[in-house]
Amino acid sequence: VKAAAQVFKVLAFALIEHHEPVTRLLLERSMTLALQRHPMLPVGILLRPWIKQATLYGYTNCDLDFLLALAKHPALELRHALLLLDFLGKAGLNDKLLGRASTVPF
Repeated sequence: VKAAAQVFKVLAFALIEHHEPVTRLLLERSMTLALQRHPMLPVGILLRPWIKQATLYGYTNCDLDFLLALAKHPALELRHALLLLDFLGKAGLNDKLLGRASTVPF
């Protein structure tokens, strides 16, 4: 589990630093698999920087799939769930194109 946590941190940093859609998709899929296999991985360390980057650079349907995996993760703490809820609520209200898709985790 220790090695998985270290790999997860490296993937989280790479996800925050890369804005190219194909790279983000690959990283998000890898992280989703890691989250499914290791229920004790901390998702909070990723969520706040991810939301900040999504606010600055935008998001896609694939990003929303990743957020769904985070929303379903058993290690998601209440404060991070509220942060996710706030982001998705704003996306649902303000984004005409992806607004409906952003309500799936609710």
